Amino acid sequence: ATLGILLWNRPLARSLERGLSARVPEADHGRIRAIVDLANELILTSLSAQVLTTFVGASLFGEFSWVSLPCNAAIALLQTPLMIGGIVSLAVSYLSFDLGALIARGTAVFPALTIRLVELFARIPGASRPFALTKAQCWLICFGIVIAWKTRAR
Repeated sequence: ATLGILLWNRPLARSLERGLSARVPEADHGRIRAIVDLANELILTSLSAQVLTTFVGASLFGEFSWVSLPCNAAIALLQTPLMIGGIVSLAVSYLSFDLGALIARGTAVFPALTIRLVELFARIPGASRPFALTKAQCWLICFGIVIAWKTRAR
């Protein structure tokens, strides 16, 4: 997932920004940047990660979930407050364990909502489909994708 994000996140965001800039007057560049940032937060990072993890998941679990991208977009906004709350509660717990625990309990709503959203998407009929790969096939596909990407004409 990290390799996918490192390889494709920035190029996807640049492509989206170029595409929007070609269709919107120059005066709206700030608005375009905001749209790209939101798309990056909700979709592009997940898409970048899923380029390779789709094949890893298929080799490990024998399935492909077609709802994973919209599900990730739905839960993306919950993850930032969850991480910030966790960091703050940890830092505060060094000063006062009880206060840190109180802050941690306050952030418990975010993982609970995340789990509920994932369960909701998983209940969609046909949310995942059989898609079996061997580990060797998986790594050959992933290696091929990375090599093709790195050697493409720029």
